[in-house]
Amino acid sequence: MIGIAGCSGSGKTTLALELVREFRGTHFPLDHYYRDLRHLAFDQRCKKDFDHPNTLESQLIAAHVAELAAGRGIDRPVYDFATHTRIHHQTEHILPGPMVLVDGIFALHYDALRPL
Repeated sequence: MIGIAGCSGSGKTTLALELVREFRGTHFPLDHYYRDLRHLAFDQRCKKDFDHPNTLESQLIAAHVAELAAGRGIDRPVYDFATHTRIHHQTEHILPGPMVLVDGIFALHYDALRPL
């Protein structure tokens, strides 16, 4: 397990993808874990501060990272960035690799992630 954190546009994903390619690891971008905001009008969704830790579903992130760390696959949510909503009833099955790279602005923020 490797966590790659940093501010927006700092190259986290570029680094993570290169390491995944080189070491045949699994990429775990936190961007898929933004909370579903479909309960808000679209203009309200657009005004949300997506650079705040509460915009991500941290409990699900921790559960999924723990599953991958234990060698089990997960069904990751699919997030639509254009509408700021999750696509209902659609997931992506992710299998753990020899290395899992957790990539996101808050990859090292959540207490439950750091021990993993």
